[in-house]
Amino acid sequence: MIEYLRFFVKKTIPNSFSWGVNVMRIFKFIISAAALFCAAVSLNAVEVPAGAVWSSDFDLDNYNVAPGKTLELAPTDALTYSTKWADGENRQVTILATAQDPYTVMTSGVEAEGSYVWNYTSVDPAVLPRNASYTLSYTITTNGVPIAVEQAESTIKLTPEPALFFLAILAVLFGVRKMRSGLAVVPVLLLTIMTFSASADVVSGITCRQRWPWNGKVDIDYTLNSSSAGAVFSVQFFGKIGDGEAFNLSTIEGEGQYGIVFGSGQKRVTWDSTKQLGHTVDSSEAKVAIFAEDVTGDATYIVFDLTNNSVGFTTTAPSAAAGAISKLSQVWFRRVEAGTFVMGSNSSEPYHEDYAASEVEHTVTITKPFYMGVFEFTQKQFETIAGYNPVQMWAYIGDTKPVENVSYDDLRGENVGATWPTYTDYRVDATSFFGVFRARFGNQFIFDLPTDAQWEMACRDKGTSDRTTSGFWGSGVWNDGSAILGTNPDANLDNLANYDGDSSVVPHEVGTKTPNFIGLYDMHGNVDEMCLDIWAQDISSYTVDPVGPASAWNLFRVIRSGDCTTDPDACRAAYRSFITPSNRLTQDGFRAVLIP
Repeated sequence: MIEYLRFFVKKTIPNSFSWGVNVMRIFKFIISAAALFCAAVSLNAVEVPAGAVWSSDFDLDNYNVAPGKTLELAPTDALTYSTKWADGENRQVTILATAQDPYTVMTSGVEAEGSYVWNYTSVDPAVLPRNASYTLSYTITTNGVPIAVEQAESTIKLTPEPALFFLAILAVLFGVRKMRSGLAVVPVLLLTIMTFSASADVVSGITCRQRWPWNGKVDIDYTLNSSSAGAVFSVQFFGKIGDGEAFNLSTIEGEGQYGIVFGSGQKRVTWDSTKQLGHTVDSSEAKVAIFAEDVTGDATYIVFDLTNNSVGFTTTAPSAAAGAISKLSQVWFRRVEAGTFVMGSNSSEPYHEDYAASEVEHTVTITKPFYMGVFEFTQKQFETIAGYNPVQMWAYIGDTKPVENVSYDDLRGENVGATWPTYTDYRVDATSFFGVFRARFGNQFIFDLPTDAQWEMACRDKGTSDRTTSGFWGSGVWNDGSAILGTNPDANLDNLANYDGDSSVVPHEVGTKTPNFIGLYDMHGNVDEMCLDIWAQDISSYTVDPVGPASAWNLFRVIRSGDCTTDPDACRAAYRSFITPSNRLTQDGFRAVLIP
């Protein structure tokens, strides 16, 4: 602590300081020193893993333009516009409306609302040299032809203004939680950023840029590399000031803030140093470390804790005991590897003839892994996220029973959430259940309903490394490989499902029956489970990563699994039915999927 204060005094009060004239400066110094003290004592020392490899990768003079600058354009009926930076470089810029006119504008393939007054944000924030001015000009055009309006201009000045006592701003970040790849360390020198690469190639391409105007935030871009399909990375971030002890960076937002990152490629996190430390940091005394590991093989299950909004991974299946926290305050997802299976049924399966038109056998390939909910979503989980329990029938109510009486529109929304598969990037309304669920975890994870094909693939999975058709159960059997008997009750189904044949006719606590071979419970019976797809009777032409038909006369959505009131025929893996998106029905629930 003494070293922190000595450093602060040295940097803040010059030798020529006049105590008689600079009363205000003394006051500011006391306040800042107090803030520094509070921040310093709040940093818990941690041990940074060994194995860092230093590189000469520097980025000396560039800064990111922070989103949100307001530009005013002359009134116009323009439908499109183009942009040009004074240095001759083209940069993607999105224009977002703040006024009332509902025009559509596009630039570089980015669509936004248009009007007289605009906020601009960089899709990929503009990188600009410091100590320079750039003029951002907008040429208004209609159908590609410039119209007679005066060009609107906005000048962005990048010469920094001195902060309270510091000219520059911060240090930067990064880290990861276990290590297979190595460590990347990032020190920041007075508006100068030095990066260090990982000893292996899991982390590379690290660049750190302070934001303009300098506000204590640093954008860190980095690349994660793995040969694993649908890779999962564990990440952890460390910081260090001067000769002090290393500490965890706790005020980061972006890809990695929850310690788990999906997929290889470029990522970004932003560290808010003032939020964590209570003050900006003299960058010549700050550095950060990045520690990353490819944990794909260890992430059989991804677990989201709703009590503290943390995320973890494990190879151990959750407890299915009555009242287990895995059914209450945690949401568990099980990895399903990519593969090829036979969807539908054939004439050897009992009940096939009754549903032959909607169960045409065809081979389907899912090319990317995904994570399927281990349990049907429970009432307690739903209420914790959404703030209410929609279940109304007293016999159906129970914290660990599946939530029902929810609609497709409740889960995804009636606006963009209703557009699947027009948009297959999993858009949902922000106020929908899945919108709220995603926001709870910083919109860093995609929670949604499974597709029709994902649901059946997960149900039939034998849990082996064989991802050809022989690795999945086919026609004529339940998801444990036992024969479908064609009777009600069906003795082979009794251990797997809560259905009409066991005479209860009310939903049971989730996870009380035997799971399938990859540990998914209640894939047969209990409550009907909604899927993303628009309903169509014959889907045999959809064979690779199916998303369902683009449209249909009815826009019904697919449901699966059967429920506590249905006969065995509706509990089969091949059975498909449909619901109206706006309807809320008893026995209609859902199982969530996590998209890496």
